Amino acid sequence: MYGTDKPLILYEYQPSRGGYNCRNFLGADFSGYLMTDGFSGYNKMENAKRLTCADHVRRKWFEAIRNKSGPLNYE
Repeated sequence: MYGTDKPLILYEYQPSRGGYNCRNFLGADFSGYLMTDGFSGYNKMENAKRLTCADHVRRKWFEAIRNKSGPLNYE
């Protein structure tokens, strides 16, 4: 039996990226961790603790390396 101390990972698809989708789905009083990309619409979740998606961060690092001219300095 699952209690409130068990973590939950939940995915929800919506055809648009409106910030209201997350608020409508989780509720205006949601408080917890919310892992997302950097879309500003998620700022409507005022009580959520925002986490950055590691895949989106990794993608930006690869873009920065690919667009850099000259030798790479990893220091």
